[in-house]
Amino acid sequence: MDWGEQMELPVVQQNVRVLLVRVLNNCNAGCFMCDFAASAGDGFRFTVQQAHDLRDDIARFPYRLLRLTGGEPLMLPDLPDVVKVFSRANLVTSVITNGWYLESQAAPLADCGLDQVIVSIDGALPGTHDRFRNCPGLLDRAMRGIAEFRRQKPSACIRVNTVVGKHNYNEMCEIYELLCRAGVDQWAIIPLKRGDRLWEYSEMAEMDVAVGNLQARIARRNTTNGGPRLLGDSLQWTGRTSEERRRFLIEQRSFTPVDQCRVVDLVRFYTPEDDFVYPCNCLPHRIEGRRYGEKRRDGGLKPAGLHSIRTWLRTNAPRLCKCCEPTNVALGEGRIDLDLNPLLF
Repeated sequence: MDWGEQMELPVVQQNVRVLLVRVLNNCNAGCFMCDFAASAGDGFRFTVQQAHDLRDDIARFPYRLLRLTGGEPLMLPDLPDVVKVFSRANLVTSVITNGWYLESQAAPLADCGLDQVIVSIDGALPGTHDRFRNCPGLLDRAMRGIAEFRRQKPSACIRVNTVVGKHNYNEMCEIYELLCRAGVDQWAIIPLKRGDRLWEYSEMAEMDVAVGNLQARIARRNTTNGGPRLLGDSLQWTGRTSEERRRFLIEQRSFTPVDQCRVVDLVRFYTPEDDFVYPCNCLPHRIEGRRYGEKRRDGGLKPAGLHSIRTWLRTNAPRLCKCCEPTNVALGEGRIDLDLNPLLF
């Protein structure tokens, strides 16, 4: 793609706020929707010195949230020290984990100033969650980790990400109740994205029933003692309109921001092992032979960086993207204020 050949639009106000950093590629789980477990031989590890260099590089820019991802970030031996570098720079810090090591790492993560932990939970029973993640014992360990991190730092934000698909959509109400009992603060529901068809035509009615059941369960709970806050459009993960649901269930396209997408102006995803920066957290996982990024040394982390790429994506991504997440949709449509609360993304 020659981004320079695309029609240039007026430059919008540069409000870059979120930086995600992939600190390693390895993972101890073998999730069927992910291939990080196959990266066991990958020796890349983000270092404390790299954290200092990155902090100095972005210090003059308006980033507010620094989120560390992987792979499984808790496999990084120096993770608490890395978090401390950014928390001491007055950045809100966040880590995404499968929860296997969370219980044993809860105290150092709390002590280093971590503001948010995001745990992946895809089933309410070990027999389902552990099978989806190909990691026996994972659900029990993740839930113990959530409890221990809450005990170590009561003020921290605990969020759960759930990848929903044909494998677990009928278990969503049970997952919700599990999160309520655990005192989880936020819940992001992310539709499964795969190369093959997600749903058969006969399952469209069943899917609508599952979504309706969850909405009703949440409505009942919220009239009593509440539960986790649903982020973005998570409660409508198949779509908000009949056309968006048709695209999701038949064309296998997640619904996307209407008109233009502002995610590309607010978010950067940095992969230090190859020094590339991307303007959306979904793009590094789904390159499909096209580089939607540029080198950090070429200015990718600057608010005005990636200009031609962002200009093209801002107008074309809503039409072409197959992998948008419900929280990204709300952010892209300007319905999430990252200045008010960066942890809403």
